[in-house]
Amino acid sequence: MAALGTGFLAQLVLANLLGADGYGRFSYAFVWQSACVLLATAGFYNALLRFPAAYRAEGRWAELRGVIQFGERVAFVSGAAIAIAGGGVAWAVLAGAEQELMLAFLVAFAIVPLAAVLRVRCSAIRSFGQVVAAIGLDIPLREATVLVLATLFLLLSPESVSAWWPMAFMLVATVAGLLLSRAILRNRCLAPIPDVSPTRLSGIWLRTALPMLVIELTKMLMRRVDVLVVGLLLGTTEAGVYLVAVYLADLVTVPLIAIGFMFAPAIASLHSTGDRDRLQRATTTTSRWSAVCGLGLALPLIAFAEVPLLFFGPEFESGAAALRILAAGAVFSSMMGAIEFLIMMTGNERTAAMTYSIAVIVVVVLNVVLIPLYGLAGAAIASAAVAVTSKAGLAHWLRRTAGILAGPARAISTASRRHQP
Repeated sequence: MAALGTGFLAQLVLANLLGADGYGRFSYAFVWQSACVLLATAGFYNALLRFPAAYRAEGRWAELRGVIQFGERVAFVSGAAIAIAGGGVAWAVLAGAEQELMLAFLVAFAIVPLAAVLRVRCSAIRSFGQVVAAIGLDIPLREATVLVLATLFLLLSPESVSAWWPMAFMLVATVAGLLLSRAILRNRCLAPIPDVSPTRLSGIWLRTALPMLVIELTKMLMRRVDVLVVGLLLGTTEAGVYLVAVYLADLVTVPLIAIGFMFAPAIASLHSTGDRDRLQRATTTTSRWSAVCGLGLALPLIAFAEVPLLFFGPEFESGAAALRILAAGAVFSSMMGAIEFLIMMTGNERTAAMTYSIAVIVVVVLNVVLIPLYGLAGAAIASAAVAVTSKAGLAHWLRRTAGILAGPARAISTASRRHQP
């Protein structure tokens, strides 16, 4: 909750510091950067939750050290290649035309390889049970750094700040996170285990990680491709307004994300030991808690959507209809529980990858059709509808393949058995 509050305040300060136009440029570059960071991790963001947990349970220390080392190297090399290519495109397209947006993109791409390594390393730290440290070194540290530096500039010299400055703040936070995470991984996580030479099983790891990458990338695009299409069709200012609505709607799924962060290593361990009964009980419990918490957060947003938007500035009130639609869709996501973690940690990542790949194509088509007709509300309708149907499809597949009932399916099954004669 502290990280949630920090992130909200950081976006609030940035919106007031940059205005709708500047915030739109920053947010547009940031969404592209987020997609590139995820792409650079090559799926090891999730693979380093699954493999280390299994290797620790089986005492395979050489493979444990090897997969962490390999995942970090893949993330850095991939991120560097993306940064060079992306920076070149930004320079070629925007130089002389959109100087402020170009600078925001250049700094954003410079962050990509560093942020990719940090993301992968934090997953490895999470797999050792250091959940608070792993979470804190990534997004919360970034948001806290942006909040402090942006607040200082807002108070001291607001007229001097442009859209690329918050990206520079993020670069500072990412470097700090890399240094701290390296110390934690070495001293808290790897120090107690035997010091053996790493074993490399590159083929096995990549065959598992790449489908996980497709899942995470397509899932992220499902949640953010509407921002990109809004920016292309309506301009970066409207993209900034819509992104604020997305951020506020994401509050509904924060309990779900927090539960998933803590639950993922346990899923891998329970699945590897074949304890399906405990896995089902854990799934049911987490689904109930995330649903209750999500509904409690969604109702005020749906009823009073204009109120939080006005804190960002009067220009952002136009996102109220989109916020209501997105919040309603997020309630269903909360009801389904940690379905993505269940899918990936139980070996069904290829099915999820195919499901989300189809979903991204559908959401892009719907956005292109609905945004010209309904504006920001059209983007929200497309995003919420595809998110609901894709999660329902994954829950059905999980029941067929693993025998695990996720979300409302468990409650319906239990109720039907009680009413049987």
